[in-house]
Amino acid sequence: MIKCVEGKRVSIIGASRSGLGLAHLLRAKGAKVFVSELSKDKVEASKELERLGVSFEFGEHSGKVLNADLIAVSPGVPLDIPILEEAKRRGIPIYGEIEIAFWYANAPIYAITGTNGKSTTVSLLNSILRNSGIKSVLAGNIGYPFSRAILEERDVDCYVLEISSYQLETIETFRPRISAILNVTPDHLDRHKDMESYLKAKLNIALNQREEDSIWVNANDELLRDLSFIPQKFLFWKDGLPSKGAGVADGKIFVLKEEVLNVSEIKLKGPHNLENALCASGMAYQAGASLKAIADTLREFSGLEHRMEFVAEINGVLYINDSKGTNVVSTLLALDSFSSPIILIAGGRGKKTGYEKLAKKIVEKVRILIVLGEDGPLIREAAIKEGFPQENIVSVCSMEEAVRVAHSLAKEGEYVLLSPACASFDMFSNFEERGRVFKRAVLSLQRRSS
Repeated sequence: MIKCVEGKRVSIIGASRSGLGLAHLLRAKGAKVFVSELSKDKVEASKELERLGVSFEFGEHSGKVLNADLIAVSPGVPLDIPILEEAKRRGIPIYGEIEIAFWYANAPIYAITGTNGKSTTVSLLNSILRNSGIKSVLAGNIGYPFSRAILEERDVDCYVLEISSYQLETIETFRPRISAILNVTPDHLDRHKDMESYLKAKLNIALNQREEDSIWVNANDELLRDLSFIPQKFLFWKDGLPSKGAGVADGKIFVLKEEVLNVSEIKLKGPHNLENALCASGMAYQAGASLKAIADTLREFSGLEHRMEFVAEINGVLYINDSKGTNVVSTLLALDSFSSPIILIAGGRGKKTGYEKLAKKIVEKVRILIVLGEDGPLIREAAIKEGFPQENIVSVCSMEEAVRVAHSLAKEGEYVLLSPACASFDMFSNFEERGRVFKRAVLSLQRRSS
């Protein structure tokens, strides 16, 4: 382990937000930094590195990377690429951005991982803490790199981190004071290869925790509820009240046996968001938040953009943007949030998890299925195989066309739901762009209809 980087040669693989954040932090700590990025098109990143006085290469990972005392990898970089395999053979230590930033953290860390719900839950937790007067900083996979937060935030009581499985693959000493695993369902198997490897990566969040620390896990998740080897485990459970944790009894939320509020008062809707609320409430209470701040925040917190986001109502039809639904389970949860008929827009770049469960839910909840993107044909095929009427499936080539078709077929009282069950990278730069394109198309329709 290398905790002092002053004078050390550090190669950073990837000029993403995390890679650039690391470049700033390591430069400030006296390291000799070199950045290697496979893409040739990151103009803004190159300008930022030039201003920072950091040498870099774009378009390849050359042998220059190996002229280093340690290598830092951005989360999106697979760990089995040739340059990293060669680094391992040479014995060059490889760390991730979260691990390196942790070396310089001067406040407790509250970290959340899971397949679905991470961004909503960390944002909710951060809001509760801030409403209790605790100076928390929200960072990590949510878009503000931990390394940037370490460098830029001075007056900090704690860090609230969203942590992905990719980030957890490259930790060694990273230790959250309070952590949580929201759920574990098939995702990112194109990188992790199998569920065992994926689960192992998620469990790394507790790898260095001690008896005085705690981890919150979802009692409704069959892969998590029996983790008996973790002594500091607390449960959150939407279907009952655990002996140690947060749960529901008589329509009310309880945290460590203290009553918080009625479930009906929570602004976030859907069973999955109830689980998110329970987890955030439990963690916040352990971190020193007041019961009043927890209750007040749950009454007011409305969620995040691209996550079950209401966009517009047109002729009695509600349009919902769930572009962050980038895997099958996320879309299943979205579909279960509605009782009225749904026109579902789905498809994109799949994650090799199959669509059988999604197809069964489509038969149950969806009236019209609109598919697009690389895996649109696979979703269509799976739905037909489960008995969904072929005449109720429409294949389109763009998001704008999807919205037009949905508008033409929707009936009053129905929902048009964008919840793709896939990543966005076949047609868009990220899920945010996909969601914005959907919203622009819907709002354009609304203007023409008014």
